[in-house]
Amino acid sequence: MFHVDKLGSVVAMSNAGNGQLATNGGPYLYDAYGNCFTSGSPCSTAGTPYLFTGQRFDPETGLYYYRARCYSPSLGRFCQTDPVGYEDDLNWYDYVGDDPTDKTDPTGKCVPCVVAIVIKATNGAISGGVGGYITGGWKGATVGAGVGAVIGATVPNPVAGAALASVAGQLAGKVTDNHSNGKPTLANLTIDGLAVAGATLGSKGVSGFKEAAERTIGVGRGSVLGKEVGKESLDKSVGQTVGSTIDGGGSGVGELLGQLGTKISNLPTIVRITDSHGNFAPDIESESQEKAKEADPKSLEQKTSQSGKKF
Repeated sequence: MFHVDKLGSVVAMSNAGNGQLATNGGPYLYDAYGNCFTSGSPCSTAGTPYLFTGQRFDPETGLYYYRARCYSPSLGRFCQTDPVGYEDDLNWYDYVGDDPTDKTDPTGKCVPCVVAIVIKATNGAISGGVGGYITGGWKGATVGAGVGAVIGATVPNPVAGAALASVAGQLAGKVTDNHSNGKPTLANLTIDGLAVAGATLGSKGVSGFKEAAERTIGVGRGSVLGKEVGKESLDKSVGQTVGSTIDGGGSGVGELLGQLGTKISNLPTIVRITDSHGNFAPDIESESQEKAKEADPKSLEQKTSQSGKKF
C-alpha cells in the first residue's frame, strides 16, 4: 500500500496484510523540487518506481515522467516546452510556477495551477458579488461576482483583492442597474467607503481561520490517507477552497456591515464619481444625500454648475 503526502509524493509503502513497512519501502524524504532521499542517501527504485508527486521515476535518466513531458528534479524544471504555450506562463519550462511545495502538475500541463487560480477567484467573487448587490440588486450581484472573481484571481494579496473586488463590484452593479432601467450607463456611479473598509477588515479578520483551514485540511488529507498510484494526486486544493471561502465570507459579511453602518450613521462615507448623466462629478456624501440627488438630479447639476468643480 502506498502512503503519500499532501502533494501525492510516495513517502512509504506498507504490506496490506499486516501494515508493516515493506522492504525498501521508505520512509522517503524529498527536497522542494523532488530529489528523493532515504536514510540520508538517494532513494533506490527497488521498492517503487513512483516517487515525487506520485510520478514514475526513471533511474537511468534521473527524470520523472509527467505524461506530456519529462521533469528533472536536479534542474527543478521540465525538459520540454509547455504544450499549452504562453497561455500558462512566459517560461515554457517552468514547474508549477516555482511553487513545488504547494502545487503539483501530474499531466505536465499545469492543470492544478488553473485550479489554484479558480480557488483564489472565490474570495473576489464573494466580495464583488456583495458589492454588486449593494448598488444593483441581484442582477448587479451576478455581474459583480464575475468582475470580483477576475480580481481575486489576479491580485496576490487576498485583503487587497477583497477591497478592490468590492469597489469593482459596486461599480459593475450600478452599471448593470442603469442598463436594466434604461439610464445612461455611467450614471450615478458611487462607492460606499464603509462597505469597502468592511470588506478589507472582514478579510483580514478571518485570515487566521483561513490559514488554519488550508493547513489542517490539506495536511490531514495528505498524511492520513494512503492512495493507489494512478489516481489523481492529493494536494491542498480542498483546504485552499475552504480557506478561500472563509476569506470571501468574512469580507462579504464585513461589506454588508459596512453598508449598514453607512445607512445608520448617515455619515458622508459615499464617494460619488458621476452625476445622473454620467458626467464626472466627484463628491463625498451621506446615504440621505445620495438618495436625494438620485431622486432629484437637478440639485446635483445646480451644485456642479455653481461651484464649477468639486473638492
